[in-house]
Amino acid sequence: MESYLLDNEVVAELCESAGQRDNMVAAIDLRYQAIADSVARGNDSDDMNSAADPFFTNVRRMLRLTRSGSSTDAFLADTIAPLIRRGMAVYAELRTDIFG
Repeated sequence: MESYLLDNEVVAELCESAGQRDNMVAAIDLRYQAIADSVARGNDSDDMNSAADPFFTNVRRMLRLTRSGSSTDAFLADTIAPLIRRGMAVYAELRTDIFG
């Protein structure tokens, strides 16, 4: 599920919703860095679950997000999941993967 929730398109939407469009590239870079760090710890490159915690910590700090959840799970459920909507490529991919 984290692979959908932390898709680049969703990270970009997070920046947009926080009024920080200028930080979009930096936020996506934080995502890639979290993945690289996860791989360095011995995880698979597509293991977004292990990259989610450091991404949450760093993007929350960078974007100065408040009321975005006090844990990674809360952040993903309450802040990130509502950003995925019809018209987004990640929405279509998720819908196809669930419903065929």
